[in-house]
Amino acid sequence: MASDEASPRERARYDAIVKALEFELTLFWHRSLFFWGFIGSGFIAFAAAKDSHLIIQSAIASFGFVCSTAWTLANRGSKFWYENWEERRRLAELPVTGVLYGKNPQGKNPTGPCFLRGVRFSPSRLVIALSDYVTVLWFILVISRAWLLLVLWPQNAIPHLRLLACLVFMVFSLLYPGYLAWACYSKSKETDREE
Repeated sequence: MASDEASPRERARYDAIVKALEFELTLFWHRSLFFWGFIGSGFIAFAAAKDSHLIIQSAIASFGFVCSTAWTLANRGSKFWYENWEERRRLAELPVTGVLYGKNPQGKNPTGPCFLRGVRFSPSRLVIALSDYVTVLWFILVISRAWLLLVLWPQNAIPHLRLLACLVFMVFSLLYPGYLAWACYSKSKETDREE
C-alpha cells in the first residue's frame, strides 16, 4: 500500500521516471516514423524502377534492407529502454501510489463477445514484429535481384563492370546490418545510454 507520508524525494523521483517513460515511448514512435519515411520511399522507388532497371532495383532493395534492419534494431533498443523505465516506475510507485499497474483488482474477466474484448497485445512488440517482417521482405527482394543479375551476366545483357559493382554493393548491404548490430550494441545497461 502507498504511504500517505511518501517523501518529497520519492515523489520527485516517481514523477521524473514517469516523464522519462513517456519520453521514451514518444521517441519509439518518432523513430518508427523516421524509418518508415525511408522504407516507404524505397518501396515506391523499387516499384517505379520496373524490371527494365534491374541494377537500380537491386540498389534500392539493398538500401531498403539496410534501413529496415536499422529500424528493427532501433525498435529493440527503444523497447529495452522503455522496459527499463517501466521497471523503475514499478519500483518507484510503491511508496508514492501503491501498486498502480497490476491485475484487475476484482480478478474478474471482462464480459462480452471475445472478438470485441480488449487483448493484452504490446504495440511496441507488434512494431518490432512488423519491422522484422519488412526486413525479411527486403532481404528476399535483394536475393531475388542478385539471382536475376547472376542469371543475366552470362548473356552479356548488363556490362560486366556495372554488374560487378552492383553485386559488390549488394553483398556489402547484406553484411552491413551485422556490423550495425555489433557496432551499435550498448554494452552497459545503465551508463551507456546513447541516441
